[in-house]
Amino acid sequence: MIEGTKLVINHLVLDEFRTSEDTCTLYCPGFKQLEEPQKYKTTNDVDNLLPKLFNDINETYYQINYSGMGGSGGEFSFLNSLDDGLVACEYLLKHFKKVNLICRGWGAIVGSYALSKFCEQLGNIILLTPYCFIPGRDRVEHLLNGMLTGNFMALKKEDSDYYLEEIEEIRSKYSFIENVINIMDRKVFIIAATKDKIIPIQILRETTSMLKNRKYFEVNQGHDLERPQEIEEIIKQIITP
Repeated sequence: MIEGTKLVINHLVLDEFRTSEDTCTLYCPGFKQLEEPQKYKTTNDVDNLLPKLFNDINETYYQINYSGMGGSGGEFSFLNSLDDGLVACEYLLKHFKKVNLICRGWGAIVGSYALSKFCEQLGNIILLTPYCFIPGRDRVEHLLNGMLTGNFMALKKEDSDYYLEEIEEIRSKYSFIENVINIMDRKVFIIAATKDKIIPIQILRETTSMLKNRKYFEVNQGHDLERPQEIEEIIKQIITP
């Protein structure tokens, strides 16, 4: 695994794998990063294969550590994660000619929210098993309870009601399609999982079908993408000229 450095932007810490000066890719991870972060860093997961993949094509790569995680200051919250994406994008757009995005799971909400603010400046976007919508309140509560009773170290059980309410606030103001559909002159690459139990494949197919510049892939995997080498090969096809 390639060792990177840390880029500090105010309270926010990004894992930095710097090779080029003109173009970079920013990765917005999903919830899996919240689960035992140190153990997660050593697993054979898609996220941990990406730094080498971009190093091989000589492109600088960054990964957000959301507030309260990976050395970033503050406390994790779902609303804070949206602001984290804005902070990272605003900084990188000042230092690189082109900033592309890779977003996984919840990270698709973080990334597409950034697109709504920096639509003209940001480049292409790759979405891995993306949250293309926010599930209903009962479903969110079920998912949240599973996270709070698991090993998600960044979440506090005593704040469960707050987490639920802020997700409802995001739902009331947020539209994945409205955020992404405006980037007509750039490509949206979607990697969907047919066995995804979090974001049903049929909903993802229907929701993303209206994106004119989409390039769509399906893999016979679950939401956690348990065969990362297959995903690595697809991303390699996308990013290799």
